[in-house]
Amino acid sequence: MALRDAEMPQLSTILNPQKMLNLLRKTLRPTGEGHYHIYEITDCNVERFRYRKGDRIIVQYQLTLYDQLTKHSKKLWVTGVSRNKLKPVLKRYKRIISSDPWWNSSLSSLVFEPVLYFPDLKLLIQLYPQDHHLPTLPLLLNNHSKIRETLLLSQLGEGWKIMESQLTLMRYRPLQAATFRCAFEAEPPHKKEPLKKIFYFKLFKKDEGLSVFEDLLQLKQVFPSREEGIHVLNALGYSKQLKTLILEEAPGIPLSAFILNGLSIEYTLEKTAKALAEFNLSSCPFLKKQSMEERFHPLEKAIRFIQDVCPEHQEKLHQISFQIQTRLKEVTLCPTHLDLKPEHIFIDGERVTFIDLDAVAMSDPVYDIASLIARIVFLSESKQISRTIRNRALRVLKTHYFSQVPRSWKKRLIPNYCCASLKIACYLLQHQEVEAKTRVAHILNKCIQQLSQEER
Repeated sequence: MALRDAEMPQLSTILNPQKMLNLLRKTLRPTGEGHYHIYEITDCNVERFRYRKGDRIIVQYQLTLYDQLTKHSKKLWVTGVSRNKLKPVLKRYKRIISSDPWWNSSLSSLVFEPVLYFPDLKLLIQLYPQDHHLPTLPLLLNNHSKIRETLLLSQLGEGWKIMESQLTLMRYRPLQAATFRCAFEAEPPHKKEPLKKIFYFKLFKKDEGLSVFEDLLQLKQVFPSREEGIHVLNALGYSKQLKTLILEEAPGIPLSAFILNGLSIEYTLEKTAKALAEFNLSSCPFLKKQSMEERFHPLEKAIRFIQDVCPEHQEKLHQISFQIQTRLKEVTLCPTHLDLKPEHIFIDGERVTFIDLDAVAMSDPVYDIASLIARIVFLSESKQISRTIRNRALRVLKTHYFSQVPRSWKKRLIPNYCCASLKIACYLLQHQEVEAKTRVAHILNKCIQQLSQEER
């Protein structure tokens, strides 16, 4: 995707996978594992980017490495940060290389030296797990340290012994967060049958995970464990040293699996709708209350990003933003997930679990159902599900959700749906999806059309 930015001409290289492949092939220096294996960089993909016109860009690349010794390939995340001015990039680079080089203690896990600097491109490159906003990430991954074992034992009590543990990266958002699945086997005291269990580790920047941990503990009191209705994951602990939240595994099957396979649509969507209504109507005074400015910040951020990438839509975006903000000024704040999608909902018989409650707050609750609807529409328009399944799912969701909540909430569905749709438009552009700009134009036209209507 070509971006025209007079302040940042380097974008023509930074967003070009072939140019970056050639550049990284020339400059990456082997270390650690590279002493014993010979890796060839065979491919470079731009997986995602975040961009502020005339200011900065953050790009997540994925390299494919071919091991000439084992004849196997592996993937490597690479993060690029570039600014319109050289000074802040150089300052960050010097700060990183002047700090204690953690990679000396874990050379065997690294393929290349983890930090590069390209002054001509005003570009700082960091190779996973190096991340200046997640400095404890390498500690969690270091197999030679006892930190991970200590983390697991803290949940088991005295006398236990970790026999084996395997950490699998589930999601990595550069400079923001990382989520791992940790499958382990532990030997209990008195040599009884070994315990096999799965925990999830969520690593945050700074101490953001601590507030998430505290919210989950209080949500658990509002929704104690039961056989039906809402189930809140047990927040097992929080490590200040690693900035890491420890969670139990969510029981059941993701709602996305039912929708994608067209299975039990009515049952699972009815359970979801009723559980979501119960959550939105619950009393959670401990949650942070969002101001009007905070509620509209994601909308304004999405509008700005789309406008920076697609300046031809500036007038439409301003029209959409004005209509949404006018119709959503006055709302009664209720518990709101704020990042609800089918893969964040697990169905286990009569129980429904909402995961990834990192952003939960007192906000406009209608955004949750609107976000879920927008995601299901996206699955249909990207040909992952049929229109028949989409229509069935939306009918069940709307019927059972709006029969449980105040009647006035339904009037806010369309503007909230448009907010959620703009977030999907950002996703299409950030991930450079096929025909992204055409699909974004379609989303904007649809928003304008829907905002001219009233939800009945």
